[in-house]
Amino acid sequence: MDIGIMKIKAVYDLYIGGKSKGKDSEAGMLFWGEPFPDQLYTAICKLIDIYQQNGKKREAFHEFVNRYGIENLRSKTI
Repeated sequence: MDIGIMKIKAVYDLYIGGKSKGKDSEAGMLFWGEPFPDQLYTAICKLIDIYQQNGKKREAFHEFVNRYGIENLRSKTI
C-alpha cells in the first residue's frame, strides 16, 4: 500500500508509505486522521504532484516518503 484510505463508519483516515512485499514490508503511516472526503481528494492529488516533482527516477513511493519526510509532506499538503 503506497496510499490508502480507511473508513470506519463515517470517519476516514489517510495512510501513506506502506510496502506490501518482501522482508522489509511495513504498514503505511497515518498521514491524516479524520479528513472530509473532499479534503482526501485534494491531499492525494497534492501528494502525487509532490512525488512527480521531487521523486527520483524509479524511486518507489514508500522510499520517497521515507527520504522526503512525512512531516515535510504534511506541511505542503494539509
